[in-house]
Amino acid sequence: MIQLSATHGLPLEDVHIDGCRLTEVTHRPTLCISPHEHDALKICILLEGAFTERDRLNIRSPRALDVLVRGSRRAHANQYGGRGARSLLLEIPPDHRSAGDLTGVEGIAVQCPETMRAVTSVVRAFRRQSDRTFALRMAVRWLLASIRGCRRPPPPAWLDGLREYVVEHWAEPIRLNQLAAFAGVHPAYLSHAFRHYFGQTLSVYSQAIRLFQATELLRSATSIGAIAVDCGFFDQSHFTHAFERQHQIPPGLYRKALAENAARP
Repeated sequence: MIQLSATHGLPLEDVHIDGCRLTEVTHRPTLCISPHEHDALKICILLEGAFTERDRLNIRSPRALDVLVRGSRRAHANQYGGRGARSLLLEIPPDHRSAGDLTGVEGIAVQCPETMRAVTSVVRAFRRQSDRTFALRMAVRWLLASIRGCRRPPPPAWLDGLREYVVEHWAEPIRLNQLAAFAGVHPAYLSHAFRHYFGQTLSVYSQAIRLFQATELLRSATSIGAIAVDCGFFDQSHFTHAFERQHQIPPGLYRKALAENAARP
């Protein structure tokens, strides 16, 4: 069942800019949030830490100062890393003029140098002690304009169909030639198209799906070795390395923190 929530995190400070709200927020380590949605369109600038967000076929793991754009009422689930995360969240009401301008913009704007410069400006303006409101207004307008310029055309139907196949067969070995034959395209073209439309390689995408499933399984009593095999990793060592790179903590410690979180009143 979809739950409505503001941020699921701890707001530290917020500023209202042109009818929008910019909030610095922290999310505690190993926080796992079940599918939910928000009324507002949200733009997240990750300042530190790590998290993964899954939106049906989409799965994204932003890095520091990446920009994650999520449309209004898009159901998604989140998993936070072993150090939690600290972010700036720009919330844009659905009836705000900028919400319409950003229709069709989803995902991480990582390939737009202009957006990265605007992000730096927003973060610096948020930290200012004087004239902050004016500086933030200019920086946020710059950020929104740059994100609009990053809009990609929607992927072709065959590429979305291929993602459906990968998600349905997430625990099985992913072979490029097999997937290309399934899609009816050349392997090189498949690799190029997947990265162009989704901003990540096919191998990164498939591993992210497996890690998301594995993280969910850490809530159970299944051994870490069994989780590794069940989720399509070569062995426990391969799984541990990939998990620690993503969540900044080994899976055993992540499981322990999950149990401690569940025991909190």
